[in-house]
Amino acid sequence: MLHRTSRAETLVAAARVGREEELWGALRDLGVQVAELGPDEPLLLGRLRAADELEMPDTCVLAAAAHLRAPVATSDARLAAAAGQMSLRLAASAPD
Repeated sequence: MLHRTSRAETLVAAARVGREEELWGALRDLGVQVAELGPDEPLLLGRLRAADELEMPDTCVLAAAAHLRAPVATSDARLAAAAGQMSLRLAASAPD
């Protein structure tokens, strides 16, 4: 599952070389879906962004993981630390 903002963020590098549709198709073929967080999503995002001082794309990752009770897959140390502070499981963690 990806948050809608994370979905767009994932496609940026591919879009720079005109391959975003190809990447999005590959992600869809893998079964990647967009997480729907419900009508209170702006409140959740605002609270998380204020508390963790992460960039919005990382905040969206945390919101989706918290809402879906799913692990966070990241190699970003700050995001991994924020996930740990929220007692979210890590599917991948930042390198030492």
